[in-house]
Amino acid sequence: MEKLQELFSSSDLDLVAYLLTQGFKFVQSPTLPAAHSRVHFHFQKSEKIEKAVMDFINRRASVEPVAFAESLRSIKTQAQELRGRSRYGN
Repeated sequence: MEKLQELFSSSDLDLVAYLLTQGFKFVQSPTLPAAHSRVHFHFQKSEKIEKAVMDFINRRASVEPVAFAESLRSIKTQAQELRGRSRYGN
C-alpha cells in the first residue's frame, strides 16, 4: 500500500512566494476549499521547509527581490484563475 505524502499547506501568498524562491516545489495543484475564499498551496512537509517557514515568520529570511516578485506574481495569477474557475463552475 502506498504511503500518503504529508503536506505543508499555506494560503499566505508572501510565504508561498518565499518558499518557491528557496527551491521548494509544489507537490499538488493549488486548492480552493469550499468553505474558504483563500487558495491553498501545497508542498512536501519536511524539517527543511519547517525551518524555512520559521525563518520567514521570525524575519530571519532573505530573498532575491526579483525572484520573489516573479514568484508572487505567478502564484497570484494561479489563485485568481482558480477562484474564477470555481466561481463559474469550470
